[in-house]
Formats: sequence, C-alpha cells, structure tokens
Amino acid sequence: MNESFRRHFPILSRSLDSQPLIWLDSAATTQKPQAVIDAVSRYYEHDNANVHRSAHQLSCRATTLFEASRERVRQFINAAQSSQIIWTRGTTEGMNMLAASWGRENLQPGDEIVLSQMEHHANILPWQRVAKERGAILRVIPIDADGQLDQRAYRSMLNRQTRVVSLTHASNVLGTVNPIEAMVATARDAGALTVIDGAQAVAHMTVDVTAIDCDFYLFSSHKVYGPTGIGVLYGRQDLLEQLSPWQVGGEMVRRVSFSESSFASLPYRLEAGTPPVAAAIGLGAAIEFLQQYDSAQLQAHEASLGQYLDDQLDSMTGLRRVGRAVDKIAVSSFITDGLHHQDVGIVLDQHNIAVRTGHHCAMPLCDALKLPGTVRVSLGYYNSRDDVDALMAVLAESLSPAGSVIGPSASPPEQMQRRGTDDEATASAPSWLPHQPTYQPETYAEIDALFTRTESWQARYRTLVSLAARLPGLPSAMRTDQHRIPGCEAAIWIDHYYDSKDDRLHFALDCEARIMRGLITTLLSGVNGRPPQELLDCPVEQWFARWGFMRHLSPSRANALHTMVQQIKAVANRYL
Repeated sequence: MNESFRRHFPILSRSLDSQPLIWLDSAATTQKPQAVIDAVSRYYEHDNANVHRSAHQLSCRATTLFEASRERVRQFINAAQSSQIIWTRGTTEGMNMLAASWGRENLQPGDEIVLSQMEHHANILPWQRVAKERGAILRVIPIDADGQLDQRAYRSMLNRQTRVVSLTHASNVLGTVNPIEAMVATARDAGALTVIDGAQAVAHMTVDVTAIDCDFYLFSSHKVYGPTGIGVLYGRQDLLEQLSPWQVGGEMVRRVSFSESSFASLPYRLEAGTPPVAAAIGLGAAIEFLQQYDSAQLQAHEASLGQYLDDQLDSMTGLRRVGRAVDKIAVSSFITDGLHHQDVGIVLDQHNIAVRTGHHCAMPLCDALKLPGTVRVSLGYYNSRDDVDALMAVLAESLSPAGSVIGPSASPPEQMQRRGTDDEATASAPSWLPHQPTYQPETYAEIDALFTRTESWQARYRTLVSLAARLPGLPSAMRTDQHRIPGCEAAIWIDHYYDSKDDRLHFALDCEARIMRGLITTLLSGVNGRPPQELLDCPVEQWFARWGFMRHLSPSRANALHTMVQQIKAVANRYL
C-alpha cells in the first residue's frame, strides 16, 4: 500500500548529494501527487477562464470543474449541501472571517470565548483581536501532563456567558486528537457556537461534520495533498446565511447601485472576487486521488508508523518526546539534551531529512511546556519505516558522546585560533571584553578565504559549527531580555563597548543555537574593532550572500542574521 501510494509523488524521488529526500514535515505541508500537479497544469493549458461570468465555452468548462471540486469537498467531509462549502485562502482566513463577521456582530462586553492551550496562532489571534474590540474575555482550557485537554476544567468554565468554543481537532505540535464530538455536544448544551480547526485532522482521519455536529469546521488544502492558497470553511446553512460578507466586491452581489446593494445567495455571497479556480480544481483532484485508496488501510498504515516512530524516539538516550496523548495523529515533537532544536533540524537537513523546528506557531503551548521550541516529525501516508530509521540513524550519530558535526567536541580550524590577550581590555570596558576574541583586520580575510574555497554547503556548514566553538559565551547576567535582539526565533543577546580613545566599537553576541553562534563568529570577524562610520559602510550582507549563506539558511535564520546586522549598524549610528 505504501509503495503504491508513494510512487505518485514526484518530489519524493528527488535527491541531494545522492541522498533521497525524506519528507517528515507533512504537518507544515503535504507533498503533491502527480494527479494534482496535472490537474492544475491541465486547467491552465486547456480551461483557463474566470468562472460563473462569461458566455464562452472556456468559462463553462472552468465553472463545471470548479463547482465539481466544491461537491467533492462536500462529500469528503459529509456536509449536507455544497452551498455550505465556502472557499477561503486557508484555515487562517476562515478563522479571521468568522471572528470579524460573526464576532463583531454578536459578541458583547463580558461574553466569553473558550480556546485551548494547544491552539495554533490562527485560532488565537483572530479571537483575541475581536475580544479586545468587543470587550469579550478569552478563557483557556489547560493541558495535562500527557498533552491532553483537561476535560473537567473545560466543563467547569462553560457558563451562560460562553458564546464561542473554538478548538483544534488535532494538535500540530503534540499530535493530540481531541474528543471533538463530546466537546461540541457539551458546548452546544451551554448554548455556545462551536468552531473546529481541522487543519491537522483532515489528512489523517475521516472527518464527518454531520456526526461532529459543529457549527463551523475549517481546513486547508495544502495539508491534505492539495495546492496551497485555498481552504474550506464549512458552516451550518442558517449561520452562513446570517454572516455578513467579510469582503465585498465582484461575484458575490445580486445588485449594486450607489444607493444600496444586495448580495447573492450562498456560497457566492461569502466569496468576493475572482476565486482560486486552479487551486480549487487541484483540491478536488487531491480528494479524488485519495478516494482511489481504502482510507482505513491508509490510516492504519500511518497509525502503525506513528507508533513505530514514538517507540524509536522513546528508546533513544538524550532525547525526550513531548506529549503522550492516548489518541494522537502521526505527529511527534521532541527535545534533545544539550542541543538546540535549530541545530538538530539543520544537521538533519544535511542528510536531506526535512523536519520542522521552533514553536510551530503555537507559542502559548510552548510557554505552558516551558520550552523555547521543539523538533517536530510529522508523517504522511507516503512515509515508511525506512524514513523513520534514517531519521533515527542521524539522531543517534548526533547525540552520541563522540558527536557529529554538531557535537560539543568541535574545534575551530587551526588557522582560526583566537588572537589577542586579556590585557587588551581597558579599565572602563565591560567584564565580557577580556573574554571575547580580539579580531585583527586580516581575520575577516582569512574567513573569507575559508568559505570561498569551500565548495559545498555541507562543508561550509561544518565550518560554521566548528567556528561556533570559538565564540565565548556571554555571562548569565547578560543573557536577559534587556540584551535580547527582538524578532529572532532562537534567543540572541547583544552588548557593545565603545572605545572613545580609539573610536572603535566592540560587540559581544551569544545565542542558544550553535549554527547561529557560528554565524555570529563570522559576523564579528568583520565588524569588531571598527570605527562607527566604517561599520555603517560595511557590506556585511554581501559577504554572507557571497559565501552562499543566504541561499541555504532557512528564512528564520536568514532573518536573524539580517536583524543582527541592523542592530549593529543602529549602534554604530549612535556614535557618529
């Protein structure tokens, strides 16, 4: 079953340095089968036209395909009518639509909105904003030690003031599957509106909105093997009819005049403008593709593989799995002893194994767990035990006492040993200065030569990690929010000292993640000990581009690098 399914995904045959792609990041986005790619391409090649409007044949064909996809979605989640399927750009837009339309018109001061501690930001921020606007109150269901929602606490917080209960069907961090049917029934008995974020559920289980009996259910196409840029908002017919259109414009009107306008019937009244026609057709193709297989067999394969993954993670020394719910999808998060989650993600990437690291757009959950982030492994129907075994082999090497390229024994290249002595600090200098490397101008030239003669990114990465060992850590008194650079996923702290006698600036930076410490070391080699004006003129980001960093670093790390440069230049500007 697995091989017959997997062979339809062309990207999974892609290799990097002779290493096959192992995709373990399906919770972020699933890969696309050839049938979806072909459906989107075929639309643009043969049927590209706007829908519902024109009299020509292309528009008729495009409209037929577009509405056929809506009907496929209706069947897929067992809705009563296709008019209950509203196209959105994704789960996030659907949540914003509900909060802006229903929330602004129905919430009153003192009303309560119940969320849970494990929600994605997309199910927090829209309700948080409308709560502030309307004077409503957010109530939060806590999680227990196993990463499951505290059902007793949930039942106790429902009261006459509860207007909305908005919950995730399955956690994108812990994999926990919540008892949605029971929780919806409890909320309905309390008279509350029920909204279910199904983004992580639809690709792992059979979703039946009629059985769940919720008021609204939302999911995104790209989580269920379809294209990006489109999602689904399902709603009860009467509630959808009551929703004021969140956006207004073309397509969704019955009549427009300068004095008054009226809107079309469902579903079009909630779909302003040209819809994502190609993406809708692609989603229909994804559902059609999935329905060629026995869903019970697919789900059983994935559940078995998820249990195998958890067992392997639990057996590894130096690693702790986060979340142990009894009912969960094939999503597992973990932390490792002594290694930042970003470092783990990067070393896995060196072996062409794709995972997600960070807070996974669930900061409140990470705060509750007292974790800055985790490594997340998320499986799809196309994964196999071989994929899990490859993951575990790299983790075993990385966590072994001997270490791999991220091990603590890494040392800087011989030609990059520290220069300078402690007596170079002045009496008025901060306490950290004697412990920082004193960089001479030629040090940057040596680093430049080191990276420009290194051909592969893997080799440059290993050099970066070895350079990280050269960077002295800041004392704990300096690793505070006051010194933290804002906007970086990994905590980065900065301090500086201006030597007015020589008109030179010295910087100290530190970070939790070793890859960032390596980047900091290269950055300091080029900026430390320079006059402020010279610092402002330094083409720092051009250096990193020339060394290939900006092509290979993840967006979050590239952004952190850019932010550090901007912070250093902002300091330099103050001394002119």
